[in-house]
Amino acid sequence: MVEYGIIIRAYLLQLIGIRIIKAMVKRNLENDSDFLEFIEEVSPADKQDALIPWNILVVDDDTQVHETTTIALRNAIILDRPLKLTHAYSAQEAERILGETTDFAVVLLDVVMESDAAGLCLIHAIRDRLGLTDVRLILRTGQPGYAPELEVIRDYDINDYRTKSELSSTRLITSLTAALRSYDQICSLNYSRAGLEKMVKASADLFENRGIKEFAEGVLTQISGLIGAVPGGIVCAKRGFPGDNHDPDGLYIIGAMGHFARAINQPLSALGAPAIEADIKQVMAERCSLFNTERNVLYLQSGGQEEAVYIATGRPVRAVDQRLLEVFGTNISAGFANVYLFQQLNFLAFHDSLTGLPNRQGLLELYDQLQAEQPKERTVTLLDIDHFSEINDALGMSFGNEVLLAVTRRLRDELPDSAHVGRFGGDVIAVIAESDKVSIDFIINLFVSHFDITGYSLPVRVTAGSASSRDGSKYDNGAQIFQYAGMALSRAKRGHRGGFERFVENLAVESRQRLNMTSALKQAVSAKQLVLYYQPKIDLQSGKVVGAEALARWMGEQGDLIPPNIFIPLAEQSGLIIEIGEWVINEAIGQMKRWANTPLGDLHIAINVSAEQILAGTVIGPVRAAIEQHQIPATQLEIEITESVVIEDFDKVTNCIQVLHDMGIGVALDDFGTGFSSLSYLQRLAINTLKIDRAFIRNIGTPGQTEERIAEMIVALGKLLNLTTVAEGIETKEQEALAKQWGCRIGQGFLYAAPMSPDKFEQWVVNRH
Repeated sequence: MVEYGIIIRAYLLQLIGIRIIKAMVKRNLENDSDFLEFIEEVSPADKQDALIPWNILVVDDDTQVHETTTIALRNAIILDRPLKLTHAYSAQEAERILGETTDFAVVLLDVVMESDAAGLCLIHAIRDRLGLTDVRLILRTGQPGYAPELEVIRDYDINDYRTKSELSSTRLITSLTAALRSYDQICSLNYSRAGLEKMVKASADLFENRGIKEFAEGVLTQISGLIGAVPGGIVCAKRGFPGDNHDPDGLYIIGAMGHFARAINQPLSALGAPAIEADIKQVMAERCSLFNTERNVLYLQSGGQEEAVYIATGRPVRAVDQRLLEVFGTNISAGFANVYLFQQLNFLAFHDSLTGLPNRQGLLELYDQLQAEQPKERTVTLLDIDHFSEINDALGMSFGNEVLLAVTRRLRDELPDSAHVGRFGGDVIAVIAESDKVSIDFIINLFVSHFDITGYSLPVRVTAGSASSRDGSKYDNGAQIFQYAGMALSRAKRGHRGGFERFVENLAVESRQRLNMTSALKQAVSAKQLVLYYQPKIDLQSGKVVGAEALARWMGEQGDLIPPNIFIPLAEQSGLIIEIGEWVINEAIGQMKRWANTPLGDLHIAINVSAEQILAGTVIGPVRAAIEQHQIPATQLEIEITESVVIEDFDKVTNCIQVLHDMGIGVALDDFGTGFSSLSYLQRLAINTLKIDRAFIRNIGTPGQTEERIAEMIVALGKLLNLTTVAEGIETKEQEALAKQWGCRIGQGFLYAAPMSPDKFEQWVVNRH
């Protein structure tokens, strides 16, 4: 018969009555350590009930063992924490329980149950199948012969191995204490290792948006390992949020574990725990750590950054742990400061410093992220604020910044939450929106009403271009779709301000063609493939050739001429117009020199200059140098400036015209009548000639057209201001007759001749005379 010793004795005590037997124990067996020492049945204090218990699993096929173990460990406190017992009556039942609940600290395990080796088989299941390497195992056996102690200790990962007869109350608690201390140390090491792994990962992810979150999680895991706090009861808050200047003194959650994790990246109030919020606010206000009975808050400060780590321990933090936390906090504060610095740099790399909105790179990544999370048709719209440079020039850059802020604010307020607004660059604002929720008409209509900006009610208009994604399309990524939206915007700006263009496939083809042509033009300029053609100007009264306009032509490799309306805009956009313009000036004046001793010697030659040349200051110098080099009379030269050039920079254009006038060079205002401001500026410009735009000549004689009256008025205005008038685009005798009838002095057009090469022009003039 197996000797149960202490087990039978404890069982008898339960049967007879705890209070009677306790008196016997106290009176007769006071010095026998093998007897169980019972504690009062009443729980010691409500405080202990709130402590987190150690979970102990008791596995034995004998119900008496379970009962006596329960009695022996009732109200026991080990390492400042109570015990919670769970009972299994077979190895199979124990494996099921361990598979469902993994937070057991110790398993009290019988060796012999449904089979002689059931307990040892369960150890294999715990370690191998379930992967529970932290839980500590204490083997108890009533039949030690089935599992020799030496072999079991040597071959199995167990904490202790005792026969049931050895386990008095004191020895049982001693074994549990050793096992729980070992378990606690293992858990602390695991928490520390996990915390270090998170912190190392955070170091590698500093440039990711979650860098601070990962670092904070690592800190929280480290703290929970240091003092045995529950990870789910730890929160890390900071003052202000990286990159957000809206509320620099606000408190935000940057790290949390357990059910508080939902509040990460939100204000402190999102915790929904007033007591915790009050403790964190107190610590931030007093700038010192708080240690009380159940809740503790660690204060961290470094590099102008402040953080508070709330720690729910459920028990007082020991003095040694307080010192450990403070030392840890001092060291980790520098890490937080560095992480915040990198995070702020990361924010600035992907956000606009003025508006706080995504910048160009941020918008590209945002689009890709949205499509990866939820692929659908989205539209990217680029909005270019019209005349923004004039606003800056007239009212200052700070006012221009206020305009940008007002525009982005209205877009954010009026567009749905699913839409995203960013600053693509300069005065270009971008909108990413789901195509079926936001139309381009809706966006454009947001600019109908005026904007209230620092006391001004200002109309703001935009020119827009958009492109829409299509699932599976070859350009359904941020870089490509923004490129196509940019193409549409460029097309809209080439048309007229306030317009809008949608991207279509032929725009990409057109853009590639423009790029190829620009490259070819650059090579043509270097290879001197440009030539000058001359179109005659005719005195309408005498029919005599009085001058010519020099017009640049691009001779293609196949001998074909590429018209200027194609390559001049490319030259202006690419900056080649400066080089081409200087060549035209020198070549035309050189040709005048070559014609000096021919019948063409007294002809006036007109040269067109662009806005880019005038604004760059590359007109007067090359003209003066060419005149001096070729020794031709300045009075035979005329410079033609389009009306639109004048409004680009009136003061600079006026000064340029005045210098040319003072040199004796004539100045003609080309395409007159197509602008909106020339009449108010006309008297202030030192010009000699008005050239009537061909659009007013083309429809002469067509019923219902008003252009004829406008052309007549321009001629009358020229007479009033004592200016020579030139009618461009004369193609019929009727047009010539009307222009002569109005009193227009000079005509130019295909009725007389198309532009010709210098040799053909010279021969044409000789033949006409």
